[in-house]
Amino acid sequence: DFKKLLYGNKCYEKCQPGTIKSTTENKCEGCIEGCLECDKENNSKCYKCGHHLLLHENTCINECPEG
Repeated sequence: DFKKLLYGNKCYEKCQPGTIKSTTENKCEGCIEGCLECDKENNSKCYKCGHHLLLHENTCINECPEG
């Protein structure tokens, strides 16, 4: 029996970009800000950033760090 997943105030068949399925509830949870794909168990660990953002140490940043 398939249940839709809640995110915000809408129901989805699968989690949308920038969200992951909750491990405990029938809902989607947001990744950290600017992140399009994050770890399935840790939504603060980013693998892919949105437009014009750089991935650095699993977070999304606007510009390269110094050094």
